[in-house]
Amino acid sequence: MGNILKNKPASWRTCLACEYWAGPRQLSKFGNAIEYASDLDQGVCWERGWQRARKTAASTCRKWWQWGVLN
Repeated sequence: MGNILKNKPASWRTCLACEYWAGPRQLSKFGNAIEYASDLDQGVCWERGWQRARKTAASTCRKWWQWGVLN
């Protein structure tokens, strides 16, 4: 049985779609969504103010910057 991936629109302002978030994700086949396993997936935030804090895919903050591959 393989992993079932969720997806969210690239326009959602969550860590999942943020340039600073280094968690498990991939761009969908058509480039209009982000595929991932769980809202609870964690990754390090590389935005200076967060000082490499671990954040979940569903987290949000005011420092959000769209993930570069989505531009």
